[in-house]
Amino acid sequence: MTIQKRILLEKTFERLNQRWNLQREDIEDYLDDEVLIPVTIFSKDLSPLETVVKYLRENKRKPLSKIAKLLKRASSNIYNAYRKSQSKHPSALAMGPTDYYIPLSKLRRKGTVLENVVFYLKQDLNFRQIGKLLQRNERTIWTVYNRKKN
Repeated sequence: MTIQKRILLEKTFERLNQRWNLQREDIEDYLDDEVLIPVTIFSKDLSPLETVVKYLRENKRKPLSKIAKLLKRASSNIYNAYRKSQSKHPSALAMGPTDYYIPLSKLRRKGTVLENVVFYLKQDLNFRQIGKLLQRNERTIWTVYNRKKN
């Protein structure tokens, strides 16, 4: 981030605080909630949790402790997921163009990351399309969806 952008951002935080009594932490929390995860990052090489943690750490430059808070998971689980993702897939995640993104806020609900991703995508897509996007078998997607639904 350039110095000019940083100064502009600081002034914006200051104005929001003066006018609306918004604290910097509140604004940052809101912006963190609005992180969109592109579905093209998912692969069969990594688990969905490992993929999301790797994306947030390497692409969005979030510290692991912050990722744990954002996903409402134990820090040790996030650390282990990131460590495993590095050993399984040391290179950067390949991101292609996509029309589908998952809001980070949808991943903190009860259940696994895969369940939450499938449940969110099921609003617009069928099991075959979801399976293709996530590089998983459509029967697996159906099973995960029904487990979450029940």
